[in-house]
Amino acid sequence: MKRFFVSLLAALVLAFPIAIAIGRSPWFGHWMANGHGWDALDPLLNFFGVIGVEGEGDVLVNTLLVVSFVLSFALAWFVFGVITRARPHQTK
Repeated sequence: MKRFFVSLLAALVLAFPIAIAIGRSPWFGHWMANGHGWDALDPLLNFFGVIGVEGEGDVLVNTLLVVSFVLSFALAWFVFGVITRARPHQTK
């Protein structure tokens, strides 16, 4: 249970910087500029009934934050597990 909460806290701290890094990466801008990104987001845009550029931007930012949170949680879970296994266990 401790591993979950530590990973959750780390994911909350890392989600925003990871979202910025993904959003500023050249491949993400290229993917969105070609239209492939909007094609991939089309089911979400239709699901939320988005009309107009502002709504599309909101869906894009929220999706980016959710993806970055999931990535940061997986990264924190993995790092916490590696650190736990690398430390020698003390026997009583």
